[in-house]
Amino acid sequence: MAVLLVLAVSCGKKHEITLSPTEFEFEPTGGEVTVEINTDGDWNVEKCPEWIAVSETSGSKDASIVLAAQPNLGDAIREAVLEVSTSTNSAQLKLSQGYVEENYLSISPDSITADYHGGEFDLQISSNCEWTLSELSQQIPWISVNPSSGSGSQTVKVSVEEYVGGDSSSRKASLIFAGANALVSVGVTQSDGSEVAVSVNPKFLSFSTEGGSQQIVVSCASNWSVSTSVDWLSLSVTEGSGNGQITVTAENNEDFQVRLGAVVFTSDAHQNTTVTVSQEAAIDPRHLDVSPMEVNFGKQGGNAVISIGCDEQWKVDCPEHWISFSAQDGEGDGSFDIIAEENIMNTPRNTVVYVVSGILEKQIQVHQEAGDQAPYVSLNVDVINADAVGDVFPVEVSSNVTWTVRGSSWAEPIQNSGEGDGTFSLRVDTNYEMTPRSCTVRVSTAQGASDSFEVVQSGYVYTLSTEVTEINAPAEGLKTEINVFSNQNWTVSKGASWILYDPVSGTNDGAFTIVVDPNASPRDRSAEIYVTGEKDGLVIIQVNQPHAK
Repeated sequence: MAVLLVLAVSCGKKHEITLSPTEFEFEPTGGEVTVEINTDGDWNVEKCPEWIAVSETSGSKDASIVLAAQPNLGDAIREAVLEVSTSTNSAQLKLSQGYVEENYLSISPDSITADYHGGEFDLQISSNCEWTLSELSQQIPWISVNPSSGSGSQTVKVSVEEYVGGDSSSRKASLIFAGANALVSVGVTQSDGSEVAVSVNPKFLSFSTEGGSQQIVVSCASNWSVSTSVDWLSLSVTEGSGNGQITVTAENNEDFQVRLGAVVFTSDAHQNTTVTVSQEAAIDPRHLDVSPMEVNFGKQGGNAVISIGCDEQWKVDCPEHWISFSAQDGEGDGSFDIIAEENIMNTPRNTVVYVVSGILEKQIQVHQEAGDQAPYVSLNVDVINADAVGDVFPVEVSSNVTWTVRGSSWAEPIQNSGEGDGTFSLRVDTNYEMTPRSCTVRVSTAQGASDSFEVVQSGYVYTLSTEVTEINAPAEGLKTEINVFSNQNWTVSKGASWILYDPVSGTNDGAFTIVVDPNASPRDRSAEIYVTGEKDGLVIIQVNQPHAK
């Protein structure tokens, strides 16, 4: 009886609960508040608005919990009631928060720390306005941000590339986000991976033509290997552990060009450190002497003698049509003439004559004064008549100056400029409209001379026909295929309820199938099937069917 009495008293006990404070207003930009819970029993947070984070949602007896509110970036005040309950009672805390009326931008976290592997990191942007990553921040070569601009709150991905500097230093950058009148900076720091890389000194080796040997001091916290991809370098060792030294030996360079190579160190963590190696070229005993190095011609043109001093074969070249040579190649000491045509253009012209012997090259500057002929341009056509499918038409130009061509959106020059006498090609597109069209193509010069011609193009002729125009179906019905011959889209329509056709449309040459039902009525019957072209044309197919006997 005593035990039952104790149990009865215990089950009937009421656990009072109070909260302090009982009302709280958060700042529009968010914040925290500590709430004291006073009770002698177990408690649970029963009601909590989604914009509030709670440090603890359950506990026993007196306790403290922390409520954290995010910024209110909406356009209305928000209110809620937080309720904490025991098994017999509950207490409420009234919460409210005004909204951020000014432009707002906040980013969490405010810094990123990456190891040498790099990786992806999330930034949570809270904002009620448009924002963008600054142009300088977008140009950081080892960091990319996606998206780099936006509006309102969202998550941004920051990608950091792998970094193995090998010089025991980290790299840092700042990501500057701008929103309205606010600037927010997020710092990015990345370690260089020196703990897994090979550090070397020096990082560059330079050898003379005769070659020789030089040393590289190696520092590493693990095992390492070393190799080279060029056959004129040899290494004293190919692997090592921890700190050490290797000897790099270069062979004699018999080539007349500087050569480059590399010595690559690889750590156990597969991180590479490269030493760049260069070697001077051998002295080239060959020579190429050209005189003079500059030639000036009058407008009438003429010849200029060029002397060559050389111990091997040589050749001469020039890209301009108005320059030719008395000889384009030779061997040893000699000479050749540069021959310039008369300049009929009223502008001076310049070019370069190239004299080459092996890897040796000399450039002769050539100048010619302007001619005194008035600028002109004329064409060999007045009208180009093109059919609807279009084509490419050559046009000859006679001129003594530089000229340009201007056509239309459907009649365009493939080459839109030239100089002197020449040719350009005019591409005329297909005219898919049934009406003809025309335009003017004009060739003009900077000095005001011009000539033109007309392009006249016929309209497109659309065709449409069918294999048959009349079908006599037997009373017991018929299934047959009808071929369509066309160069356009077409549709099948009309007919009657006792005629089915499939498909109902097609493109260019094609076919459709018709099914004529049996005629169980006492009368003959007929119907028409229309095949209609999208652009032009109509074919009527007559279908006749007698009645059943």
